Amino acid sequence: MSEVKQSGFEKSIDELSQKLELRGKEIDSIQIELSKKSKWWLNPSNLISITAVLLSVFATIYSIQQEKKKDTNQIKLRVKEIVQRINEIQSSFISKKGQDLANSHQLALPELSTLLDEAISISEKNKNIINDSEYFNLVNTAYLTQKTENIKFLIESGLDIVDDVSTEFGLLNSLAKYHYEIEGNPLEGRKSIMLVIEKTKNQQVGELMKIANIALEYYYWGSFEFSAGNYKVADSTLQIAENMVINIDEPWKFSNYPVVDQIKLARDFFDSNMANRNQ
Repeated sequence: MSEVKQSGFEKSIDELSQKLELRGKEIDSIQIELSKKSKWWLNPSNLISITAVLLSVFATIYSIQQEKKKDTNQIKLRVKEIVQRINEIQSSFISKKGQDLANSHQLALPELSTLLDEAISISEKNKNIINDSEYFNLVNTAYLTQKTENIKFLIESGLDIVDDVSTEFGLLNSLAKYHYEIEGNPLEGRKSIMLVIEKTKNQQVGELMKIANIALEYYYWGSFEFSAGNYKVADSTLQIAENMVINIDEPWKFSNYPVVDQIKLARDFFDSNMANRNQ
């Protein structure tokens, strides 16, 4: 009996040993797997190396951005110098008349042309370097120097970034002038003028100011039509302008608006030229 019990006890011990050995192997296997799947970012040496690399990358990016910002600021400063010099040259024309004015224009054209070329080169690389009012100034300079191949580019670049209403209207009028006088396309020119008129109607300004601004657009329209040889359209658009601020019951309301004198001079010029043509 004792031998049977002992045999059964030994058998139980063997089975338990086998189970413990199996569990030990399972634990060893789990530990190996855990060792394989351990997170690389929990390793301190790895963290130190990665942090150093990231700091180096961020420092390099920051340095590049600062250098680019510095270059951009220098270019913007150069643009302002260009526009300032153009303004100085054009201001010198104000006091001159007749032959003196013509001579001054002729002498200034090479410098104006060089300045304009430099500004155009800057704009072609990054049109946002130049602001909307600077574009408007450059457009006028392009007309003065007869660099007609660059005018539309300058106007469209300015319109792409314009954030001032009066400058936008000036650029659109310049575009109308381009369509009429350079491109020979009155239909597109009229579209530009009509766009300004519609935008002017929606302006949040006083009623008299709004009427005067719209009359000014019809004055421009008539001038462009006259330059294109469309005399009937020029006459009718000029009449619209006159009926808005001159041929009214109380013309004194607009007596302080420069557009009144501009329209009167345009009418005298138109009538005089038409009389000469009919002789």
